[in-house]
Amino acid sequence: NDQRELRSILRELRPHDAREGRAIIEDELQRMRERYALEWGLDVALDARVNAAISARVAHELCRIVGESLSNAAKHGGTTLVEVTETQDVLRLRVRDSGPGGARIVPGGGLAGVAERLRTVDGELTVTSPAGGPTEVSARVPLPR
Repeated sequence: NDQRELRSILRELRPHDAREGRAIIEDELQRMRERYALEWGLDVALDARVNAAISARVAHELCRIVGESLSNAAKHGGTTLVEVTETQDVLRLRVRDSGPGGARIVPGGGLAGVAERLRTVDGELTVTSPAGGPTEVSARVPLPR
């Protein structure tokens, strides 16, 4: 599909990021926190506890998921919690907002794109968003052994 091809081209055009994956996650999450607070008044609590070596590619994909989730929270949610943790051989991301719920993965939608990108790094996406909220977007990515 054209959208998939465009995303692929854009990824290739992005300048090389020499930072290590943990640094990318820490830096980008802080940058997003500040940006969404300034532009949208969104209160974002960050909790990133990662010690494992993470590839830059995985770090960038996780940051894209956070960006999509924060964008949705800014439009529909409110106070947001972003957690990145590592347990054994798995990196976990959880973004939870206080919005009205009702989010779901639909073909061609933002969350469907996130799920597709996450599969490229052997990850899984879960969205829990009952009517009345809250919405929780969770990602699970296996870490290299």
